[in-house]
This record gives sequence, C-alpha cells and structure tokens, in this order.
Amino acid sequence: MTENGHDKKFKSALHMGRCSPSGHKWNRYDVTIPAETNPEDLLDPHYWRHYGALLKPSDILECFCDDGSWEASYRVMFVSRAEVKLSLRGEVVRHDKTPDEESDTHEIKWGGPAVKFRIQRKDTGEVIRDGLYPKSEAYNFMRQHLQSIQG
Repeated sequence: MTENGHDKKFKSALHMGRCSPSGHKWNRYDVTIPAETNPEDLLDPHYWRHYGALLKPSDILECFCDDGSWEASYRVMFVSRAEVKLSLRGEVVRHDKTPDEESDTHEIKWGGPAVKFRIQRKDTGEVIRDGLYPKSEAYNFMRQHLQSIQG
C-alpha cells in the first residue's frame, strides 16, 4: 500500500466511459439456427456473411438449434462485409443426447418447427408419423414401430 491507500500494482484506474449498460456498447441477439447445423459451423466466418451490416464487435449471439439439440453463446470478435468471426463463450449445451440409431428401412428427419421430427420409410419417403419432439421421442416411437411390424 502507498501512503494514499492504493495498491502499487495498479498503474491507473479504469477511465470514465468504459463501464456502461450493455445496451449502449453491444447488442444481444437471439438466433435460431437451422437443424443439422453443428455448433462448430458457426465459427466459420462465412456462415455469417449476410449479417456483416447488422453485427459489430462485442455483440453477443445466443444461438439455439431449432430442433432443440443444442444451444451456445458466441461473442462477435471481428466484422467485415464478407465475414464475421466469433468466439465461443463457455460451452455448447447439448439437450438431446440420444445416440443416432440406424434402421435399414426407416429414418428420422427434422421437418421444421411446425412438423418437428418425423419417421419416414427410406424406400418410399412415406411419413409414418410426425410431430415428435424431442428427437429422443422420435427414436422411442421408431423402436416401438419397428418392433410392432416385425411381430
């Protein structure tokens, strides 16, 4: 401590104007990410190329995959007309931990926010059932359906 009561290790104090409510310095966006997109895809600077005019460094992007499988928070680090570079804040939260199970005859597809997950035949594309959410419910239904048709 010095004679004025301040710690010697700090050379200066934080200047006025560097601490303000977040809405004045950066924006927070809620982003709905299309299904079958991986969290790592968002780190590709070209993924955000259409948002260069909207975003600015320090903005926060709260991203939620529309199939409910994951969410993550990103910080905008750099913006140009052709690319936006992000940094992952924290960890990706995985909500759907259902292992992908394969079937020779049926598959599970994301049909969008209204249809949700659907079970369909691989050979004809016939939809057996839709409106299943989360993906684990679709897998449970597919298992039961396959057991019922196999006898």
